[in-house]
Amino acid sequence: MAKFQNYIEIAETLQGRTMTALRTAGLAASFGCSNVSSSRYIEVSRETTDADGDEQTEIFRLRFSDHEDRHGSDLTIRFEQHVVEHRDDCGELDDLEIDDWRLNGMVEEAVSAAKQWRAL
Repeated sequence: MAKFQNYIEIAETLQGRTMTALRTAGLAASFGCSNVSSSRYIEVSRETTDADGDEQTEIFRLRFSDHEDRHGSDLTIRFEQHVVEHRDDCGELDDLEIDDWRLNGMVEEAVSAAKQWRAL
């Protein structure tokens, strides 16, 4: 089990592991974050040429979050259903845990989707 202090830390862990895997696979990617929530983003890009011969950049947007997508990502990886919350005797949050195999599965899902999109 992996331990976290908050949901932002979970999203950043998923984002970091996915970025590493994408870059290892040779995909161009950049990252970002929400200004109002724990959501974290990765944008995978590819260069294409349109029918007129003009080059353009296409983007595939991955999102790691604990809530619904309101901004139109191509794939949202929701992790809140896998979180085990530990609370103290007063009900305050002590920490959060997610099974390592679930974290790895979410990263694999994101990387697989990005690779499939890139191959189109």
